[in-house]
Amino acid sequence: MSVIFNICLPVETIAAIQRGESEIILSQLSAIPDGHYRLLHDVARNVVTAVNAMPCNLVPKAAPVNLSATAPVFWPTTNATLNYGSPTRSPTICTPASVTYGQASAQGGGWGSASHARASFRDDTEVSFTIRDLMMKEEHFCVSSRTPFEEVARTYNERTNTLRSTLTFSIDDMLIDDHHEMVHWVGVKDGSIITAKPRLVDDSQTMTVTFQDLMMRNAVLDVSIDALSDDLLDAYADWAGLDYSDLSFTYEGQELHASGWGQPTSLKKLRITTGSIVKVAPKQEITVVFRDQMLREDRIKIKDSDDFESLVLMYQDKVGPSTEVYYSLSNGVNVHSGSSIYCRSIKTLRITDGSFINVHPVSNIPKAARAGSLATGFSDCAYSDWY
Repeated sequence: MSVIFNICLPVETIAAIQRGESEIILSQLSAIPDGHYRLLHDVARNVVTAVNAMPCNLVPKAAPVNLSATAPVFWPTTNATLNYGSPTRSPTICTPASVTYGQASAQGGGWGSASHARASFRDDTEVSFTIRDLMMKEEHFCVSSRTPFEEVARTYNERTNTLRSTLTFSIDDMLIDDHHEMVHWVGVKDGSIITAKPRLVDDSQTMTVTFQDLMMRNAVLDVSIDALSDDLLDAYADWAGLDYSDLSFTYEGQELHASGWGQPTSLKKLRITTGSIVKVAPKQEITVVFRDQMLREDRIKIKDSDDFESLVLMYQDKVGPSTEVYYSLSNGVNVHSGSSIYCRSIKTLRITDGSFINVHPVSNIPKAARAGSLATGFSDCAYSDWY
């Protein structure tokens, strides 16, 4: 798949590129093997090529710009799957020794194929801070204030070759217990020191859970009896060396989700105990066809474990947003934009590869159903086939 970036450059920068000064920053990026900088290097080189292809040369009135300074911020604006990490990351430059993340989805959780549609991309404050372990070894970060702490923790684990489930992070002696909160919500400021400590495990407070994949291979892991759904998914992802956003988890027919789907659920509430078997499978990409009143069809590719809202957002991202429509599924269920069914996965709605979804104007809703819907905000409608 391709990806489109909107990049805004000052006139002075364009003129500097035309003078050949772009190689300064490109050489800096080439010297850094990190994947995020490779992406930035590729995009920067494409920008240079486009600028050099302009039919005229620009001459700035002011002094030439210093291209060794911070590069312009850019961000993805269309549906895309990048090969360099999360589709909602937007690398920028902070210092040559630090990793900078851009705007990330505030929902957190696994990176669904429509996460970009939920994110609110804008230029936010950057914060520089340090994570220090008990041996006083330090890792330095410079990130957007809206970056989920989960992304920081994941990068720290990659740098230090540790597992997320084996560490705890605290700031000012306060435990950071929700990694899906944005860094500014957990108290991270410029100059903050975050302490990374080994997670202490009491055998009497743990239970054994079995993960079984499609090949019937079992992975038996110990987790805390007070663990949340996020902890459970993290434990298996760490063991398998995978990202849990690429996996689908089910227990007794019920899908298990990370915090991006709402508040994390405790294993006690899910009735997962010692000896429980959680089924694991890779997410499958399917194609869903939307058909409007003019019989125009739009095909949307999405992971089968994504929610219905993600599917609708991807469709609206393609044809334009609209709240004056409802969606009719092939199983007779009708869904409006205010429906509580939006948070359900498309798999539970029996939407499969090749399924058709008809798009209708709200004015076509039967009067009785419309009255019930308007009175309840489209949550508890008058008819059972309306959601």
